[in-house]
Amino acid sequence: MRWNVPIVVIMALSTTAPARAQATQEPDETARPFRGVFGAPQAPASERLIFGLTLGAGYDDNVFADDSSLSSGFDPLRPRRSTTGFLTANLSYSRGLAGGNLTAAINSATRYYDALRDPLVSRQMASVAGSWKLTSRTSATASQNVRFEPYYSLWAAESPTQPDAGPGAFDADPGTQTRVANRLRLGTNVALSQQLSRRSSVSIDYGRQHSQTGQADFGLELQHTGVSVRHAVGRGVAVRLGYRYLMGRFDADDESDRFANHSADFGLDFGRGFSLRRGTTLGVGTGVVAIRQADSTRYRLTGHVRLAQELGRTWSASIAYARYVRYVDSFRQPVLADSLGATVGGLVNRRLGLAGGVGVSEGDIGTRLSSNRFRLYYGNAGVTVGIRRNVGLGVSYSYNRYRFGSDIDLPRGVPRRVGRQAVTVSLQLTPLISWTGR
Repeated sequence: MRWNVPIVVIMALSTTAPARAQATQEPDETARPFRGVFGAPQAPASERLIFGLTLGAGYDDNVFADDSSLSSGFDPLRPRRSTTGFLTANLSYSRGLAGGNLTAAINSATRYYDALRDPLVSRQMASVAGSWKLTSRTSATASQNVRFEPYYSLWAAESPTQPDAGPGAFDADPGTQTRVANRLRLGTNVALSQQLSRRSSVSIDYGRQHSQTGQADFGLELQHTGVSVRHAVGRGVAVRLGYRYLMGRFDADDESDRFANHSADFGLDFGRGFSLRRGTTLGVGTGVVAIRQADSTRYRLTGHVRLAQELGRTWSASIAYARYVRYVDSFRQPVLADSLGATVGGLVNRRLGLAGGVGVSEGDIGTRLSSNRFRLYYGNAGVTVGIRRNVGLGVSYSYNRYRFGSDIDLPRGVPRRVGRQAVTVSLQLTPLISWTGR
């Protein structure tokens, strides 16, 4: 066994920036060697345990209030500025098994807002996943995750650079969430894949998600299952045909809060990217969804397209569009949205990296309301300085602005129009401790 415990000086620098600003839309460099000092991928190992920390501080010009602040007369429509502190810890474990592998992870994050009566806000997450090769042609995967967070998700924009977020409720970044009530979320997914021939395969999957909140009417329960057939017609190109059924309900007594989806997925799949020319890739997906709620059915075309371009040896840029349907416990209605986004990032030199992105999302929340439109804009930019291989210093800026129609039923205390900016400084210690089994 080998332990690697770097000696570092922990500085009181930090970040509470939205994760979208901190992660800063990493460029696709999987096909090129990593040339930076900080953040290099770990070498393959049969067993590994990694512990990392990120800490820092920043400024947020619009912090939403919690229930205790509301009860004391706070107006949620009035911006509340706050300095912030941030500490997050990550522990991950992976192990290769005979014919498969096992991974597990735990994440705990705490943020401090000096403007709130109860200034500490914490979030905990845990997950376990595995994959197995059952036979030479059959493989299976399974995953389970649980998370507790005192937030309501209001980020109604799926990142078009990662369009396949799954059929259920999507995750929101901490900077686009508002502290209104506690929420517990559970998720289970299993899948089985069978190789029919060298070019053809079939897969089936099942998933279940549960969200429970402090406000009884804003929970979510859903299940989904699907089957898909793929046939490769060329390098990186396949014909895809699939069907998926989703059913669920929001935590309310009204029968109209039950819903069901039938979706067909078809067309050409450039899942690994279709090379137009050297350094340029194109990804495309298409489909149609039938949304069944109460006594009405609505059909909607879905899909995504993403164009990525390598720029020099370490830079890349992308532009993407996604059209999708999602369910979010905060709204108790399906979210039908169109999103457009662009990212750029790379290394100025081995120690200095830059990245940024902009995007807009617009659509409807619900299918039967008259004033149910929403619109959201976001932008971010970040700089990371590699101090050592496992120590990085980052500065980031983020901006997001959203507006919800008057007929959309929002949780108590959530404003319909919000503009928000944040600036943060963070010290990233990843990995702080790394253990590798022989």
